[in-house]
Amino acid sequence: MSRSNVPRLRAALTAIAVTLVAAGAHAQDEGKAASVLAYDEAERLMAEGKLADACLKYAESERLDPQLGTLLHLADCFERNGQTASAWASFREAAELAEKRNDPRRETAEQRIANLVPRLSKLQIEVAGGIDQTTLQIKRDNVVVGSALWGAPVPTDPGPHTITASAPGLRSWTGNAIVKADGSTTIVKVPALESEVPKSPETSATPTTQTATTRADARPETTPRTDQPSSSGPRRWPALVAGGVGLVGIGVGTAFGLISKGKGEDADAFCDGNACTDQRGVDLKDEAITAGNVSTVAFIVGGVGLAAGAVLWFTAPSESPTTASRLRVGVGPTSIAVRTVW
Repeated sequence: MSRSNVPRLRAALTAIAVTLVAAGAHAQDEGKAASVLAYDEAERLMAEGKLADACLKYAESERLDPQLGTLLHLADCFERNGQTASAWASFREAAELAEKRNDPRRETAEQRIANLVPRLSKLQIEVAGGIDQTTLQIKRDNVVVGSALWGAPVPTDPGPHTITASAPGLRSWTGNAIVKADGSTTIVKVPALESEVPKSPETSATPTTQTATTRADARPETTPRTDQPSSSGPRRWPALVAGGVGLVGIGVGTAFGLISKGKGEDADAFCDGNACTDQRGVDLKDEAITAGNVSTVAFIVGGVGLAAGAVLWFTAPSESPTTASRLRVGVGPTSIAVRTVW
């Protein structure tokens, strides 16, 4: 590569980087637009008195574009809907954020916290002795409760809650609790889990023996087993991002390759081999070389991105076929389309 082409190559690489950054900024802008839409929907639902739906919209707006004001509105919505624990937690998060930013709204959040504390209802999960707590898993409404919180009164939204306990080789246990909206503490006691003994071949040899065994072991379970491994694997977004960068590189390389070829063919009209007697031919040759260099670099970047994406994808733990995402790619002469199917 001649030195005269170095500035052009640098400019081309800069253009590629700017394109990638612009794509990320565009996605961020779309997220903010969706956040504004969700916020406006939440305001409308609040005015109509549909508090539960409004809280969901506020939460989505906060997830898409975290803002202190949205968080305060979400906490207020929770409190109005009777979700005192969720409101208390959201106001605490808002107060901490406001303190970091030296925002005067911290005082408002702290005052709302103080008003909520006497009204907080709590749920206390007690585990029976003699249980191997290293393998025991307890969930509240399908959310794992860490062993550090067993036996502690935890602020909980009023209403019905389902408690499950499971451990390898033991029968799962399910209990229900109603948390009252009066600031009291509801206690749920998890009993020692019973052994789950598999049927031996002898017990199923005759109808008589099978009937007796069925009667002895019959214990209806009201909920599905909770100790089955999750079918959903980790998300593979790093692999998708790397693959996306690779595809952009391949696309840019293809485009500049076509440009280089076209410029070279145009230059042939003014040149005899490598000898050009017309300035137009010289310029076209230079442009063809520059475009070719950019194409080469872009193909290298694209190849590295695709290789990295493939490594990240195939080295990640396998996912369930029903939950794993599939990346579909369409390549045209001057365009590349990427679509994720769930």
